[in-house]
Amino acid sequence: MSHLRTAALSVLALTAVLSASRPAAAERSVLYGVGVSGGAAFPLMNKRIRGITHNGDHIGFIVRRVLSPNWQAAVSVERLKFQRVDVTPLLLSGIYLFAPNAVVTPVARLGLGVARVHGVGSATDMDERLALKPGAGVEASLARNLTAGFYADFLWSPPADRYQQNFGSLTVGPQLTYFFGARPARAARAAADVPEEAAEESAEEAKVLAAGKEVKITLNVEFETGKAAVKKRHRRRIRKVADFMQKYAGTEAVIAGHTDNVGDTDFNRKLSRRRAESVMNYLIDEFDIDESRLSAVGYGPDEPISSNETPAGRRQNRRVVATLRAVED
Repeated sequence: MSHLRTAALSVLALTAVLSASRPAAAERSVLYGVGVSGGAAFPLMNKRIRGITHNGDHIGFIVRRVLSPNWQAAVSVERLKFQRVDVTPLLLSGIYLFAPNAVVTPVARLGLGVARVHGVGSATDMDERLALKPGAGVEASLARNLTAGFYADFLWSPPADRYQQNFGSLTVGPQLTYFFGARPARAARAAADVPEEAAEESAEEAKVLAAGKEVKITLNVEFETGKAAVKKRHRRRIRKVADFMQKYAGTEAVIAGHTDNVGDTDFNRKLSRRRAESVMNYLIDEFDIDESRLSAVGYGPDEPISSNETPAGRRQNRRVVATLRAVED
């Protein structure tokens, strides 16, 4: 059996093991991603190869598996086409996202597998050999499940015997990836939080408070990583809570901060409380809400409303919620 077929079977076996070791699809918001890449390819290292060919292009397909917020595994196949040389690597790669919570994140990846090389000069003019491919780039979230990246990768394929030629190339270009799987249930989120519109003028609010129930308002207040300062652009969102409390003088509010599960749990709990306190102080300082009517609490990552396995799910979990209730006489 050829090295290429052996590697393909190994990749499939490892992928099956990874799938079996993770939770079922129904428990996670995104499981897999399918992507396509392309761009320019430049022959390197070997003078003889550089002498018989010119710069070419490449196209590739990749299947990615979400393992954690930072880590992914991938199986990929590419074709690098030069004037007189074709290279087809099949790789199993590890992918590391340095800032999975950010819209744009630096990415590093390392692939190992086999490459079928044609035209480099060997006894058969077609050989299969080991391939190593380190690379780096940036990746941006375009939509809920769609990412776009730009990568530079170096492919190195050493000779398997003295008749073969050492081969190296640099590839650069974009990559689009669509992630799919079980998405968060909207009904579950709706049960956990009343939308922002609940803060607007409505007879429903008075009925809820009169019945002794709570009104929850999720504030889409975004914070810089590791910080708790409220930005001015969020004033209108926080004002909805202030308007509600000014309209219904007999109410109190608990401001609760939540985070995703990236980082130390104790730090996240303290950070979520600081962010809740920042919103509470904003209500006091900017809208003259009496301090005695407000309190702040931080839950950290303990009460997620979505999966922490995807950027979209982590954004939903990084939230501040105001819970308003009528004060008992």
